[in-house]
Amino acid sequence: MKKLLVLMMLLVCSVCTFSLELKTKETRREDRAARAKAKAQAKEKAKEEKEKQKTAAKEFEGQYLKATNTFYYVKDKLVLPNKKVTYTLNDQTGLIDGIYQFMAEKYGVSDMDLVTFKVSGTVSKDGVLTVSKIRNYRIPEDKLYQNGGYVPDGGYAPTTTDTPGVTVQPQGSPEEVRILDIPSIGPNK
Repeated sequence: MKKLLVLMMLLVCSVCTFSLELKTKETRREDRAARAKAKAQAKEKAKEEKEKQKTAAKEFEGQYLKATNTFYYVKDKLVLPNKKVTYTLNDQTGLIDGIYQFMAEKYGVSDMDLVTFKVSGTVSKDGVLTVSKIRNYRIPEDKLYQNGGYVPDGGYAPTTTDTPGVTVQPQGSPEEVRILDIPSIGPNK
């Protein structure tokens, strides 16, 4: 009987030990699964951050035609130098309409005039440039100088030819107006 009792106790102990080993194996499997899941989540998060870095705002300088909502941009790469790219513009700032309205009132710029913009934004795969910030813009020179004003190579051009002491020879466009004879002013004649 003693032998039977000892044998039963050994059997019970071995069953308990075996069940503990199974539980530890299950726990290990669960731990491995949890670690694999955490690793997959970390990898996905790193992939999302990398994607965010790819879609970070890039600066573009090009010409915009409001009538067709087209932004013309020249890529300057080593492989394909001066490649011309066109994008459809999506203005998230809402400033382009105000800028065009200002230029139309002040300088007579229409929707058919090309305006140079320097913008920051992202480009989607379907060719849409989403503008997040307008950094700078430039009024078309032919509109800027049409009523007289600053001429890039010669200073200010007079608006009439009746200025005393100044001889002006008008050409075809405002950029071609040249001041031919300006008398000396002041003590050093």
